[in-house]
Amino acid sequence: MPRRAISPVIAELILVGIAFAIAISVVGYIMGWFSFHTSSTESIYIYPDSELILDYKNNTTYAILHIYTDYKPAITIRKIYFDNYYQINVSIVKIVRGTSVSVSGTNITLPQGTEAYIRVEFNVDPHSVHPDLPGKKEINIMTNEGFLSKSYAKIIIKDNS
Repeated sequence: MPRRAISPVIAELILVGIAFAIAISVVGYIMGWFSFHTSSTESIYIYPDSELILDYKNNTTYAILHIYTDYKPAITIRKIYFDNYYQINVSIVKIVRGTSVSVSGTNITLPQGTEAYIRVEFNVDPHSVHPDLPGKKEINIMTNEGFLSKSYAKIIIKDNS
């Protein structure tokens, strides 16, 4: 009984199937449908309802930032700034979801899944702050690991004179 090879049609179908699988893998990787990386990237989300308050009456500048992190296990924020003005004090206003938030000096640590409002005081005269966009100012958040997150906060002027 002579041995026969597989049919040329079946061989062609196998080759086309392998090429198709490779093409789908490459496109999926490029489009971000899946990844071959095992580590995650730090993520801090600054919600658009964040505000930079210029209090002319008390001559203070502070921000109320609405932030969320999904970084495991926790993320430590070491700098919050705009232009060349850095935070001088950080405090928790409200925890929306998540567990404990730790504040140590000007550093704040947020566990994974934490959403909170934080108050950040800056050492700048409110009269010297000028908007980047109409009614908005870019706020930058830097973590201990060096990750930088940027977003715009709405400028609110308090002038009760």
